[in-house]
Amino acid sequence: MTLSIPQAGIRRAITKKHPEARPTPKEPVPPKSEPPVSPSVPARKRRPKENPAVAYLNRIGGRLSLVSVVSTFQFPSLYWYSVGAFYAGMVALAVGALLERWPLKHRIAVCLGWFIVAAGISAKAVFVKAPIDIFPSANFGNYPDDTDVYGIKWERGLSEMRILISNHTANDYDDVDIYFTPDVPTRKVTQVSHVPDVSLVLVEPSNFVQPGQVSELWASSMGFRLRCPKLPKNTTMEVLAALVNPDAKPLGPIVPGQKKNVSISLSGDEKQFAGPKIVARGLWVKGQYLVMNRPVSLEYKMVAQKIPEQP
Repeated sequence: MTLSIPQAGIRRAITKKHPEARPTPKEPVPPKSEPPVSPSVPARKRRPKENPAVAYLNRIGGRLSLVSVVSTFQFPSLYWYSVGAFYAGMVALAVGALLERWPLKHRIAVCLGWFIVAAGISAKAVFVKAPIDIFPSANFGNYPDDTDVYGIKWERGLSEMRILISNHTANDYDDVDIYFTPDVPTRKVTQVSHVPDVSLVLVEPSNFVQPGQVSELWASSMGFRLRCPKLPKNTTMEVLAALVNPDAKPLGPIVPGQKKNVSISLSGDEKQFAGPKIVARGLWVKGQYLVMNRPVSLEYKMVAQKIPEQP
């Protein structure tokens, strides 16, 4: 009896039993070997972690320094607070350098570098010398009546004071605001030089009230106020003040310590209000100005040099 086996079954049987039909196993791939490190080339070290204190000091120092520079130019009234913040920032950066994990000589060099930067800025910007030179002189001012003296119509009884205000430095002076108080009341004031945008006004005493028949302050024992947006470098301004000795009783109460020249009623001939001429001997100066946004104050009394009359 002959058995008939399907061809598909024979192929499956051969596939299962014949050894040559089995899949050849893959040879294992050897792992890639790292190239040998030459003994002359050191292995790369991992970067050490930054000290949190150093990061904090560097961050604080940088911010304080930046804020101080900006506020110095934007807010002159906070100038000295800004300077303090700048120095605090420099100290923070210097201490941060000392705490770094560098060699000692590098840490000391960077620390000294920050102090040198602070010293240089102090010398060139913070503590730069900025004097304003003031020279007063006085004389009898014997001009004929009604003479035009630099815009002042001269009157009987007026004496003369001239004041030189000089900036001999290489920096401009900004926002100049100075009160001048001669020891003789001021009747009128004008500028002799040609510095632009100068304002000169008489100072009204605090008790000055304009009653009836008084149109303006006739003379002021408080002197006058000078304001100038900029006094350029290497510039001298000259101011002429016409002084008067009032021979009249002021209107309103007299404040102790003030001279009797608050205001004068204009009902009458104002040329008769002046008393005998007096040449000023002293000048009180008080004011302030800015130099590279640094406020500078001045307050002192000066002796006016008496100038002889020209023939």
